[in-house]
Amino acid sequence: MKIRLALTISMLATLGASGCGTSKDAGLGIGLSLSPNKAYIVSGKGVSCKAQASARKADTVPVGDIEGDRVLFNRFAIQWRSGDQLTIASIKATVFSSGIDGADKPEGFEFEMPQDEAAALLGLTDLTIPFSSSPFNADRSTTIDSTDPTLKSASKPYAPCGFQIGSLPSKKDSKTYTARIRVEVTGFRTRCVLDNTGTCTAGDQLPVRQNVTVTAEKF
Repeated sequence: MKIRLALTISMLATLGASGCGTSKDAGLGIGLSLSPNKAYIVSGKGVSCKAQASARKADTVPVGDIEGDRVLFNRFAIQWRSGDQLTIASIKATVFSSGIDGADKPEGFEFEMPQDEAAALLGLTDLTIPFSSSPFNADRSTTIDSTDPTLKSASKPYAPCGFQIGSLPSKKDSKTYTARIRVEVTGFRTRCVLDNTGTCTAGDQLPVRQNVTVTAEKF
């Protein structure tokens, strides 16, 4: 079964203050990181985060489910600097390259990561970082690291893994090429409204959007 995955990133994107402020900047408080900053496109089969999680749960050897030309970024992380709740709606990657069919257009070639793969990548079943626990901390900083063994401990259904894009349609006459990959994470924040016991209740929702760019090379 072919799985087309998406994503990418480099160093942390610019972060700002967050919490219960009034700014409507969609990129406020969220940072993205992917390493290495430059990866290589190779052929053969890779193993998705979902497949690694399934194998871990069943105590079996993971089976490759990402086919064709593919690129692996070993580590993906999201930093959320706020006590508000963050819900991730989608993770998309847009690839720009003269060596890939469809990626040579101005709009590039787009991949969207399946929800179950995004959950396995981040270790978040519902793709949500909850409110800061009591007492509420508007300046809380939370990092979700796809390789963090603590986040994906033996008691949880996910395995440490990296981000991959598979089934890249490389042009037959392109033996070597470079690609620019822009990753965008979108979702929404739910503001914390404190009740009389100091517990967060759901307030207004505001859009969240952040992107970052990395590169890949076929050799």
